[in-house]
Amino acid sequence: MSKIVNSKLKFLRYEVNKIQFINNPDYEMRDVEIDLEFNSAIERSEDYIAQKVSIEVFPNALENGMPFQLQIDITGHFHLINESGEIDEKSIEINTLSILFPYVRSLITTITANANVPTLVLPLLNIIQTLEQNNEN
Repeated sequence: MSKIVNSKLKFLRYEVNKIQFINNPDYEMRDVEIDLEFNSAIERSEDYIAQKVSIEVFPNALENGMPFQLQIDITGHFHLINESGEIDEKSIEINTLSILFPYVRSLITTITANANVPTLVLPLLNIIQTLEQNNEN
């Protein structure tokens, strides 16, 4: 039988800071590849973490002939339960982003479904690989 390992993070809540949707009325229906810009930043005190996430879908949509441009900024609030010393920053970033990403995906799907554009369901995201790519850029 597996032993249950409790998380060192307690998810308190998330807030939607910004939603910006710009429709492209000149868009001509065609297959397009999803274009995403992803940014994140952490603010941390001893036992509190605020993870900010910004995702932009089809940046510069009007110039690039994409169906719409959508930007969502959210902040996740976490309590750090630190019973056994230090927890490395990379683990905190990976775990907080993994917790928040389903909320971002859901928001994108809901907004596009109600905006009378093709509904967009983002694929699952490999958080570790995405962070590594962002650090390279």
